[in-house]
Amino acid sequence: MGAKLRFYFQPPFSGWMPTTIYQNLFNHYLSIYGDAVVVDNTSISYNNNYGHRDGPHHLIIENEQTKHYKVVTYWDRACELLNDNCEWDNSKCLGIYSAVDAKSYDGIIPSSYCVYHQEIEKTINSINTDFQKKIYDNLIFRGFLYSSRFLLDSIANSSSKTLKIHSDRLSYVDYTNEINAHKIGLSLDGAAEICNRDIEILGVGSVLLRPKLISTGFHNPLIPEFHYVSFETSNDPKAQLEIITEKHRMLLKDIDYMIYVAMNGRDWYNVNGSCRGNVQVLSEILNIEELMNI
Repeated sequence: MGAKLRFYFQPPFSGWMPTTIYQNLFNHYLSIYGDAVVVDNTSISYNNNYGHRDGPHHLIIENEQTKHYKVVTYWDRACELLNDNCEWDNSKCLGIYSAVDAKSYDGIIPSSYCVYHQEIEKTINSINTDFQKKIYDNLIFRGFLYSSRFLLDSIANSSSKTLKIHSDRLSYVDYTNEINAHKIGLSLDGAAEICNRDIEILGVGSVLLRPKLISTGFHNPLIPEFHYVSFETSNDPKAQLEIITEKHRMLLKDIDYMIYVAMNGRDWYNVNGSCRGNVQVLSEILNIEELMNI
């Protein structure tokens, strides 16, 4: 057995899914390596610069002797972890694991992504709605409005019978039940290309309709037109609305294809997007023995 490894992450006191995953991943390694791994929540400074070494989105696994480390992150701009100005010592880094930016930066190793909160996953687990019993054919989008989302909202709610956009927040349970009730779930790029909403729509077994993923990379690929339905993006909000409306219209004409994509997406979620799935993917790719023996 090599050197002891220290796991740095903020404690999962709020139900936020990334820190829940980190705790479960640590427990997994604890069951295998015993006191060769230790958890350290006390030296985290709770830095609000999320790309910073002490940001809340990260798990750092560090060799106590050599200070070499690997880091897992769910931060929206994983590329910031390549920046020494955020107090990352990249000369000691043996791997950055993230779905975000994984296809855009050679220094990022594709991993997976998750829902936002434990309550959302609990609600997903309690839902078993047959696709053909889902109630609504129309599209809704609920989330923070900025950038292209704001521009789309400016015309969709006044001119579209297909899409309605909402910025008010629901409880985790009500939100999850809302996306479950719709046969097709629309997701728009946010601060990162990928969004918790993508995983949540997959989890409830609805069809995920979203812009084609370009910069996001998964250890187990999320395949367009198989796990989700993609559409092209336009800087013109009117043209973008027309693209979404036409893709939605075509989907409604083919119920068998919608069921096919929805079920493929749900299967992907179970293996990759759930808390258990994220822990399994990370345990397969992290190779912490490399850290122990460096």
